[in-house]
Amino acid sequence: MKVYEIKKQHRVEWWETDAAGIIFFANYYRMMDTAMMDFFESLPVSMPLKEYWGGQGSQGYDWVMLESGCRFFKTATFGDVLEMHLWVTRQTSRTVRFACSFSKEGEEVARGFIITCSTQGLAGAQRAVLPPAEVARSIAVAPWENGKASEVAA
Repeated sequence: MKVYEIKKQHRVEWWETDAAGIIFFANYYRMMDTAMMDFFESLPVSMPLKEYWGGQGSQGYDWVMLESGCRFFKTATFGDVLEMHLWVTRQTSRTVRFACSFSKEGEEVARGFIITCSTQGLAGAQRAVLPPAEVARSIAVAPWENGKASEVAA
C-alpha cells in the first residue's frame, strides 16, 4: 500500500501564541515538520522509524529539509482546533515535496510546503542518497496532483 497523505488535528496551545493570543508563525513550521514525521511513521515498511528517520552514520538515513514556506490567510488563536492535511505533491529519486493545509472550522487559515531530501551519513557528512527501496516504494504522489505541484500561493 502506498501512502500519499496524512490528516491530523492540533489544538493550539498557549505557548504557541504571541502576546495577542495568535499562533506565532514559526509554529506552523514546527507543526508541518511533526506532520511529516507522522507521515514517514505511517509508511508500511518493515524497519523501525529510526532506521530511515534521524539515523546516525552510515547505518541510518535521515530526511533533511531543503526548503519550506508558508502563507497565512487568517488567524488561529489559543484553543482553536486546526485540521492539518499533509500530502505528497512531487517525488523524485531522492526528494519528496509536501504541501500542508491548516483549516479551522472548514476554512483554510494557512498553507505551507516542505521539500525534503533522503540523506545518509557518509565520509563524515550527510549526503543525498537514494532512500531504502522499501521506503521509496511506499510513497506516492497524491492522485489529485496529476503531475503538478501545489504551490504555497494556491
